[in-house]
Amino acid sequence: MLPTGAAKDQFLTETGIDIEHDIDSVIAGLNRDARDPHNAVVLFRGRFDVVRIEALAAAHGAVTEQYKGKKILLAPASVMASAASSSPAIAFLEPGLLAIGSQADLHAAIDAPGAPGSITSNTRLMELVTSAQQSGNAWMVGRFDMLALQPNMPAQIREQLPAVEWFAVSADIDRGVRGTVRAEARDDQAGDQLRSVVNGGISAARMFAGSDARVSQALSSVQATGTGKTIEITFALGPETLDMLKNGLSPAPPAPSIAK
Repeated sequence: MLPTGAAKDQFLTETGIDIEHDIDSVIAGLNRDARDPHNAVVLFRGRFDVVRIEALAAAHGAVTEQYKGKKILLAPASVMASAASSSPAIAFLEPGLLAIGSQADLHAAIDAPGAPGSITSNTRLMELVTSAQQSGNAWMVGRFDMLALQPNMPAQIREQLPAVEWFAVSADIDRGVRGTVRAEARDDQAGDQLRSVVNGGISAARMFAGSDARVSQALSSVQATGTGKTIEITFALGPETLDMLKNGLSPAPPAPSIAK
């Protein structure tokens, strides 16, 4: 989570990074071994005061490592000793590109360009990434079978995941959120079944919304379409709906009474 409020101001004072203006984009990538929550790299594209950030890291006891011409700032030795493979580290992969992740995953990120099996060689994945990037300012793309590795995944859901191969989520986030969720099943038959399940779930949710106009309004924007092995779900949530979700589905306030 990026800092907010007073923490954001302190972050600006210490690092010189204005989160709202200096960071242009954030991309997070998960290692294929999704069972280990530490296997991730987060990339920040923007404008950074490298000297200032390195000085701050050194003041907190960071250890410097050179790996294939890239400088990596590792956590203090006390942290490294307790969790060497997943200890936090940062590296500037190129001007304006800051990477945060474990030492091992930063090594992998530095090795990745041009390496056999690079993610850019996966044609279908890159098509979904390109499409998602054009649809909003926040997006996520991946394979459903990776989710099955999560230890907390309910068995009922895990059993249905093999029918789905790819998913892509994109959203345009401003005061409200407009988004699209796309999933691709392994074949047309699985796609038909997936659309039936999703449409049934949406219908049930609308029915159980009952007389709560706020919930009904939120669900009215949810539409599911698709053909063949694909399904696409679109939605639009306004500021009022987001406030409702943030505060929980508490009872709607009573209508004001008029004094006679």
